[in-house]
Amino acid sequence: ISNHEGQNDHPRDSPLGYWKFFPTPIAMSSKDKQPPEEADHLLSLRQKAEALFRETLDSSLEQLDSLSPETLRTALHELRVHQIELEMQNEELRRAQSDLHAAHDKYFDLYDLAPAGYCTLSEQGLILEANFTAARLWDALGAG
Repeated sequence: ISNHEGQNDHPRDSPLGYWKFFPTPIAMSSKDKQPPEEADHLLSLRQKAEALFRETLDSSLEQLDSLSPETLRTALHELRVHQIELEMQNEELRRAQSDLHAAHDKYFDLYDLAPAGYCTLSEQGLILEANFTAARLWDALGAG
């Protein structure tokens, strides 16, 4: 099956692979959508995972034929539960990343935009960081 761009529309070639046929219990809200560069990175990870899977596929297909339907159901159940766990971890990581961005923004506002000049010094007394006000003061003094 091909789309208008000549790419395959087969499920195994999609970013979601065969998992797109299973209901996803964790719905993504619009705030959880990834920026294009993150989506590209995830697609690249997906492609690497697919390549690794294909490398091991030949030997595992022979073993797959010898498994009972009950064993296959159990394996599918375990895979689905693991997928849900990963989705939950992903959601938690996104929340932590959002909190980290909020803390960074607060730090930026408190430190870099402060009306007083601030510097962060090393133990040897070297300036490691300075806020914008300190930089403007040094520039005005001709020390910059």
